[in-house]
Amino acid sequence: MKLALLLLMAVTLRAQDPPKVDPPKPEKTDAPKVDAPTVEPRSEQSKLTGSIDFGYRWLVGSSGSFDTYRSVVNLGEGPKLFGLDFRFEPAAKKLFDRIDVRASNWGGEPSSTAQAEVRKLGVYSLSFDYRNLAYFDALPSFADPTLDRGVVLNQKSFDVRRRYADLLLEMRPGSKVIPFLGWTHSSGSGHGVTDYVVDGNNYPVANLVRDKTDEFRGGVRFELKRWHLGLEEGGSIYKDDQQVSTNTRNLGNNPFPFLGQPLYLDQLLQAYGVRSNGTFTRATLAGSPTNWLDVRGQFLFSQPSTDTNYFESAKGQFVDFQNLLFYTSRLDRLAFRAKQPHTSGSASAEVRPFERLRIVESWMTDRLHVGSDYAQNYNEQQIEAFYDVAKAVTVRGGYRYVWGDLREPGTDVSGLAIERAEMRRHVGLAGLTYHPSEKLRLNADFEAASGDRTFYRTSLRDYQRLRTRGRYQLFPTVALTGAYTYFDNTTPGSGSSGDYNVHQQSGTAGVLWTPAGGSRLRVSAEYTRFQFRTELSYLVPQTLTREISLYQDNAHTGTVFADVSLWKGTNAPRFTGGGAFFRSSGSRASQYTQPYGRLTAPLTKHVQWWAEWRWYDLTQTLYAYEAFRTHTFSTGLRLTR
Repeated sequence: MKLALLLLMAVTLRAQDPPKVDPPKPEKTDAPKVDAPTVEPRSEQSKLTGSIDFGYRWLVGSSGSFDTYRSVVNLGEGPKLFGLDFRFEPAAKKLFDRIDVRASNWGGEPSSTAQAEVRKLGVYSLSFDYRNLAYFDALPSFADPTLDRGVVLNQKSFDVRRRYADLLLEMRPGSKVIPFLGWTHSSGSGHGVTDYVVDGNNYPVANLVRDKTDEFRGGVRFELKRWHLGLEEGGSIYKDDQQVSTNTRNLGNNPFPFLGQPLYLDQLLQAYGVRSNGTFTRATLAGSPTNWLDVRGQFLFSQPSTDTNYFESAKGQFVDFQNLLFYTSRLDRLAFRAKQPHTSGSASAEVRPFERLRIVESWMTDRLHVGSDYAQNYNEQQIEAFYDVAKAVTVRGGYRYVWGDLREPGTDVSGLAIERAEMRRHVGLAGLTYHPSEKLRLNADFEAASGDRTFYRTSLRDYQRLRTRGRYQLFPTVALTGAYTYFDNTTPGSGSSGDYNVHQQSGTAGVLWTPAGGSRLRVSAEYTRFQFRTELSYLVPQTLTREISLYQDNAHTGTVFADVSLWKGTNAPRFTGGGAFFRSSGSRASQYTQPYGRLTAPLTKHVQWWAEWRWYDLTQTLYAYEAFRTHTFSTGLRLTR
């Protein structure tokens, strides 16, 4: 096969050679003959460029709640690979033209990443992306009904690692027709605490979780002069398992006997497994059929099939409220199978009828059905116009309409077999951009919404949202920034449901000072004043009286950083220092401080030494048991080539 291909290439190149022409005979001359200079071919060598940053971190002087530290910061100690970035270009370039590799935060860090890309110009491109994320949450003040009895335990805590991987192979990148193959993997595993819920009591128990999803896809992209079309077909395999268990007596969250009898849990084994697989089809289209029109659209259809199996075995003393009977064991099994057709699509167009006017129309829909019991349809349509009133002024106006319907199985509270809900919301849009010169730029965006139906009582309905941003170059070395946001929402209740109100506003001011272009000194500072308030009325189950759940927060936040070269010269040591603070009063009065300092000094042309110090300090007036204080010291080397 290779020999036939080489012969074909040789014949093709031969056919393209120009016809032979005899060179003209040189004229006779008496000048002496001079030999032409000999030029040696230059040999190209392989190139390796990049940097690596590694070191060690210590946790010093840790005190207070380590679980809170992990929930907020979660930086560990030990050897670390803080950063890696290099490119390799071989001399031969037979299999590939170059390899790019990047990585950051390896060595038990809460967020680790790695990327690699191998390519050969015009032949293929192979890219790989990997992420390892840690999710930890164990704050008793958020989910601990037994806290007043001295039990410090978050009953909804978790310690989970999630891993993501994505592999993509593209053939003939840069050409008009680009086939591709891809694979995406997502998985999670860990443990935590959850509630086992039965009539009259809730029991916190240990929880083990693990899930995995693999998606395989392939397709082709057509990159034409005015049109871009993508066609993709794929499939996914999903697996989810959870298990909770206990073998010791658990008194639960209710310390009081019921009808003179204590309620407790002695043994529990509860497990469920979900298996799902299916295929999907995706198509995308974007183009500019004329100079005054751009269009874009996307369509996706999938129909996974899901099998769910549930098992529960419990022993203890429980009560049946409906019949007022006590019993000592429970055994439940459940098997469920469903198909989940999911259709989504979007389309948009931008029309420019004349130079100063742009009109953007967009539409999207998302429809999900699960068997015959659950269906959710969501739709959104929006039109906006952008008009340049003057060279420095652009105004924006538009309208958005959101609508949908929801059907799901009923609950014991409603007494209905099927519950239904609808959503209707009208939104007015407005905006202004003012840019009279390079020194000044202002932006403002405003939305006002009104609706008469919504899915859930905590959904948005009647709201107003304002966002403004500005920047002013006061002097060549001083820039001022500012921002203001306002949001207010009211969702009226119906029946036994009360109103849901949200109010939020914040103002930010900042300054950036860069004398001499920032080559030796750069200082930035920012301050934000923040207010947040929610009100939710509800019925107390025991008394059926209406109460108000109120949460409010009034906060001050600020950051300041300075980067300075200790003396003149490109190889001078640099110091970066500053920090951030947070102060709040209200439902969760808190104080958080995080000062920071870093020194970088070049040792040689390609070696830098650095050292860094951070301090994390959190205190809360009402939740003193969640306070913590920790110093971190890090040092390392950065090698460049």
